Amino acid sequence: MVGDVNATLACSVTAKKEQIKCCHIEAGLRSGDMAMPEEINRLVTDRLSDLLLTPDRISINNLRSEGVPESKIKFVGNIMIDTLEQYLNISRGLAIKTIMRENVLNPQQHIPEITDEHFGVLTLHRPSNVDDRDILTNLLNFIIDKCNNGLAVIWPIHPRTHKRLVEFNLIDKVNSTPNLVLTQPLGYLEMLR
Repeated sequence: MVGDVNATLACSVTAKKEQIKCCHIEAGLRSGDMAMPEEINRLVTDRLSDLLLTPDRISINNLRSEGVPESKIKFVGNIMIDTLEQYLNISRGLAIKTIMRENVLNPQQHIPEITDEHFGVLTLHRPSNVDDRDILTNLLNFIIDKCNNGLAVIWPIHPRTHKRLVEFNLIDKVNSTPNLVLTQPLGYLEMLR
């Protein structure tokens, strides 16, 4: 299993119940924040796994401090960085304007001129940031302020966040902000670009 999502947790629990050996890729990562669902997923998945493949030395130390036997821990490096390096040059061949035009939520929206050196990309989907109206409003005001000061921002919007913007009557504010381009969720190469 890879990562810390709910599917990772479910697979580790199911495998153990079926007496199937488990291997956790990205084992030992810790935030220390038990309010994060991902932290619980990490802890339980690591505890149930037979082999723990770690991305870095900090993760190894985390597992050791939790009493995990050395025989279960293997340092393999960071697969996210390996993937990034493999696809970075391919992503550089994609045009930002084309990505925006092909994925924009509102086809009538003006797409600002963007240079390779001056734009932002925004992701915003963590429940603690988007499920509370006041927190989301404050974050949105900060983003809009940056856009109004000339920074073009591409926002591949998560369905959860889009739902909250509509629910909290903030979507018109977003849609009327120059330099803020909402797009569909993007693929890996497009997001990397």
